[in-house]
Amino acid sequence: MAAAIRKSESRVLLTQAGNADDVAVPVAECSSARAAEEGWSSVRIKSIFFLFLITPASLQTHTTSLNLLISATDNMVFTVPLRIVLLGLLHFSTCAVEEDVDPTTLMKIVTTFQKKLCYMGQYAVVFRVEKETCLRGSSGFPDQNLLVLVEEALQKNEVYQSANLDLIAARPGEVQHSGGREHSEHRLMNDLKNILNVEDKCVVYFTVNSPCLKTCLNGKYNIQASLTQLKDYKGIKALAFQDFWKYDERQEVIDKLKEIARDLTYYQCVRNSAECKPLHVAYT
Repeated sequence: MAAAIRKSESRVLLTQAGNADDVAVPVAECSSARAAEEGWSSVRIKSIFFLFLITPASLQTHTTSLNLLISATDNMVFTVPLRIVLLGLLHFSTCAVEEDVDPTTLMKIVTTFQKKLCYMGQYAVVFRVEKETCLRGSSGFPDQNLLVLVEEALQKNEVYQSANLDLIAARPGEVQHSGGREHSEHRLMNDLKNILNVEDKCVVYFTVNSPCLKTCLNGKYNIQASLTQLKDYKGIKALAFQDFWKYDERQEVIDKLKEIARDLTYYQCVRNSAECKPLHVAYT
C-alpha cells in the first residue's frame, strides 16, 4: 500500500487546456525539463549580456540587443537568481545606451555650412538643435536665413551668437598688442556655456581644420576646457572637422583628443563624402 502511495505521489497530473483528459508526467521528467529550460535561458541571457559589454554604446546596437533579449525570454519562467540577472541587464542597458549623431545627417549639415562659408577658410561653429535634427532622415538645418546671418557676422570678423543662444560661430581674430591670431575655436570658449545649458538636445562642434596641437590642444590659448565641457553634456554631442591641420600628424591629433576627452565622439567630414567617419575609421 505504502509503495502504491509513493508511486502515486511520484506522478503529477497536468491538464491540457481545452481537453478533459489528464496527462500524467513523472516528477523527474518535469524537473529535468525545467532545469534544461532554465539552463537554456541562462545561456541566452549571458550571450546577450556579452553583446552589451563588447559593443559600442549606441542606441541602434542596444535596441537590437534588447529585442533579442525579449525574443529569447518570451513566455519563460525564471527562478529568482535569473530574475536578478535579467533586471540587472535591463538596468545596465538603460545606463549604457547613448544616442549618437547620424554620420550621414552630420555630413549633410556640414556640407550646407561649407557651401555657404567655405570661401572664408578656417571657421568654427557650435550649434544646439533638437535630437531629431541629428538623426537619420532629418534635414533642413541650417536654413538659408540663418546662414546669411552667420556669414554677415563672420565677414566683419565678429563672433556670431544667435538670438536664441543656440548657435555660435567665429573666424580667427587678431590678438591685441601681440600681432598674433586668436584661433576660431578659442574665440568661442566664453559663449559655449550658452549652448550647453539646455540638456537633452544635440550639440555639434564643427571646425574646418582639426584643433591644432601647438595652440588649440596645448599652450596658452588651448580649448581643453571646451572639449571637457562638451564631453560632459547630457545629450547627443560630437566634435567634427573637415581636414586635419596640415602641420599635424593624424594619429598625434587623435591621441591628444582622446587624452583630453576620451568619451567624446570625434568625426572627420571629408568634402564630397556620403557620411562623416569616426576618427578610428580612416578614409580610403
